Amino acid sequence: MERSPERKPRSVWPYLGVGCLAIVLVGVIGFCTAGYFVFRTAKEISEQFTDPEVRRARVLEALGTADLPEGYDPVLAFSVPLVFDIVVIGDVVSTEDGDLEEIGDHAFVLVSLARADEGDRERLDRFFAGEGGDLGSLKVDVVDFSAARIIGVGRTKASGGDVEVVALDAPVRRKDGERERHLVAAMRIRCRGDARERLAFWVETPPDGAGPVEELTDLTGSVGDPERVAEFLDRFRICRAE
Repeated sequence: MERSPERKPRSVWPYLGVGCLAIVLVGVIGFCTAGYFVFRTAKEISEQFTDPEVRRARVLEALGTADLPEGYDPVLAFSVPLVFDIVVIGDVVSTEDGDLEEIGDHAFVLVSLARADEGDRERLDRFFAGEGGDLGSLKVDVVDFSAARIIGVGRTKASGGDVEVVALDAPVRRKDGERERHLVAAMRIRCRGDARERLAFWVETPPDGAGPVEELTDLTGSVGDPERVAEFLDRFRICRAE
């Protein structure tokens, strides 16, 4: 995406702790204290930072696609076998420690969890029914879902599965600790015959002329528009035949 020299990048998701996943998996695995997995993941991240071709290949493989949407760069893809997989794309500046320092206008994060407890599934059911609340132990740490305003709830079919979409005006934590409100689409992707929980989070600036996110009510053409969600997700093979 081309930007004028005068424009400061709009950091919609400027700090995401990929080193500790920024996915809080309380009760699933103490990932950041499990030395083996930390070592393994750090090695995998290091390989992706030192070799852009490796990074691109792993991201494309994780998404099941031959190419990425225009303006979206491969950021990171890794997994803990039998626990979870994560892949991140966007216009991002990353560090060698695995942190995403700055995201400009857009980012897409896909997390696939091998299992979730009954309490988390119930929270997800309520959240994606439009009842609000948090996601329990399954959440992206920098987005405060409990303080989000739900703009719209929708459903669609895409990438081989049924997709529940919640469009949010949500506080997003910046690197300096302050919070700004941004348009966030939370998605739950259900693949037929597969018990894994697949959650996606998509951030983009609202379409031109849409106004401040605090006043946004019309989701047409935005990341919260189920039709646009389907178009975006259909680029990938998220639900794959076993």
